[in-house]
Amino acid sequence: MTDEELRALFDDDARVAALDARVPAPGQVWWRAAMRSRAEAARAAARPLTWSQGLAVACAAGLATAVAGTAWPLLAQVSAVVAASTRWMWPVAIVAGTCLALLPLVLYAAFSDD
Repeated sequence: MTDEELRALFDDDARVAALDARVPAPGQVWWRAAMRSRAEAARAAARPLTWSQGLAVACAAGLATAVAGTAWPLLAQVSAVVAASTRWMWPVAIVAGTCLALLPLVLYAAFSDD
């Protein structure tokens, strides 16, 4: 096949493709561009809010850790008394540990943009 034949085939293919091409209406193009612009503006506006929410969650976790650290001696005394008198301390500890282990996954699902 020569270059001229190949060029003729490409020209015929381009001509057929041009006949089948459907160009959207100008209003539709404008509407899609406007919707895309609004979506980008909404994402840009939500970005600082997401950061501030993450910062608030980190502060709350730090505060909870500080309170738990300060109250730990009292909690140790109370848990010793309760453990001596009840049998349900281990199931409560297991449930609390499971909740603490799943907390990062839950926070990721709540704050992810996907």
